[in-house]
Amino acid sequence: MSTALKRAEYYEFVRFIATPRPFRELKTQLEFQVEYNVSHGTLANWKKDPNFWEDVQRAIKEWAKEKTPDVIAAIYGRIVQKGDPMAAKLWLQYIQDWAEKREETQIKEVGQNLAEIIKKDLENAKQRGVIRDRNYIEANPS
Repeated sequence: MSTALKRAEYYEFVRFIATPRPFRELKTQLEFQVEYNVSHGTLANWKKDPNFWEDVQRAIKEWAKEKTPDVIAAIYGRIVQKGDPMAAKLWLQYIQDWAEKREETQIKEVGQNLAEIIKKDLENAKQRGVIRDRNYIEANPS
């Protein structure tokens, strides 16, 4: 059978795989095979397709969109009831677009420290007369 003729079945299979097991109408791949008249080999081939898992990821996100408010409510409930810091962090990340600054701050600090070291080395080299080149660019030009 032509791949084009099974396109609809392919996308139904993507949605089947993307749907968490407790929420599936068809519970097994065997049930899916019978319902959509596709072979085990066809399902196996679809899973080997390089685009299959990308399609599944897109379908998971689509499935989850309308459930996000309920998840946010559950996170909020956990914060209020248990004072869960991880739930609070998730809340801030999602609602306030908050991100930890530690890594970014460390990178800036390393860059600043490195710039200071280079500046001092250049100044020392200039004072010792090591740098005599007319094209020398000052660390802090006036």
